[in-house]
Amino acid sequence: LEQRTSVEQRVLREARVLELQLPASVQEAEWSPSTALASIAPEVRAVVLRDARLRCSALVIDGAHGPEPAIIADWESPGRGGELHAATTSGHMHFVMGRLGQRTYLYDAPTLQEPQPAEASAVLLGGRAASNYFHWWVEHLTKLRFLVDDPDAKRRALVVNEQLPPQFMEALQAILGGPWPGGMLFWRQPQALNCAELMVLTHPAVTAEDPGAGPEAMLRCEPDDLRWLADRVLAELREQDRSGCRRLHLARNGDRRAVSAEPLAQVLEARGFETIAPETLTFAEQVRLFREAEIIVSSSGAALTNIIFCRPGTQVIILNAMRHRQNPVFQILGSAAGVDVVQAVGPQQSAPPTYGPAADLDALHQPYVVSARTLANALDHAERRLAQARAASAETQ
Repeated sequence: LEQRTSVEQRVLREARVLELQLPASVQEAEWSPSTALASIAPEVRAVVLRDARLRCSALVIDGAHGPEPAIIADWESPGRGGELHAATTSGHMHFVMGRLGQRTYLYDAPTLQEPQPAEASAVLLGGRAASNYFHWWVEHLTKLRFLVDDPDAKRRALVVNEQLPPQFMEALQAILGGPWPGGMLFWRQPQALNCAELMVLTHPAVTAEDPGAGPEAMLRCEPDDLRWLADRVLAELREQDRSGCRRLHLARNGDRRAVSAEPLAQVLEARGFETIAPETLTFAEQVRLFREAEIIVSSSGAALTNIIFCRPGTQVIILNAMRHRQNPVFQILGSAAGVDVVQAVGPQQSAPPTYGPAADLDALHQPYVVSARTLANALDHAERRLAQARAASAETQ
């Protein structure tokens, strides 16, 4: 992003300490209990840029340089899927999101074509992370909590990626509940977008792009922001009162999945599970599905973002590699809905490289093996929790 004249900014919410939990995990018959985790929800600021052009892969708003933030633009650096970028005034260096003080990074595709027609006034909602369902929710849609009642934001065109999948747009429309007052502006990446005035919000939720980051940095997010989004969706779709006792297994293809599929499938089938491919459903169908579930089993992945729509007390079992058992991301999402999250873990199938950031990136995406015994123990735990909840409910009636 280029910014040619002046910058205005205001603080929308101060940074705050978060008291979170690491998820409990089980491997074979050995349990690791849930433990407390302290983290910090980042400060949220609105920055107005005059004569701005969205054209690069990274915008850095650096409050550490004084009362006016420094605007530093950069481009993608080589790496797996462009997940690691560089952003400095003097050259390339790898950074880890969430570990550089007051810096906030917004990524977008590099400019390869002529700019699309200029816009007089806009507010940026989309960006690089909007290509992934999880990141679309936690890094982009959480900004709507600060935008929907802001008169200055509502008079501007809302900038979103033109290539958003249908479910992403359906989610946005459900949260808004109607047309955006300033209209919608679809950014045709990789074209540049010129704006006489562009409002940019720093991320209310920050994810660590370094898979080797500590658990306190994996997702710095206020669960109440996610609860606010879920409440708006459930009200718009009229799903607040829906209930059910479905047992769902979310299918996952590609990397970062459990490869012990056949024995796990036998365990799930014996317990009455149905296998679902969420990406084949509309957004409304996904919300309804999660609302009707009593137990959900899934490999770690973006589809689990929808646990924010579950009813309180829903049991969620996440299949994961043992080295990632302390990842609190889905525990944080689950806390927004009051669900119970347990990780069923196992060893990875192959070893990652020994040195450098590639080791952590490769380790994140390597398949892993979760045994049938491990899954059975996690399911036994979930069924006991459900039985206890039913007994407690019967006593109060």
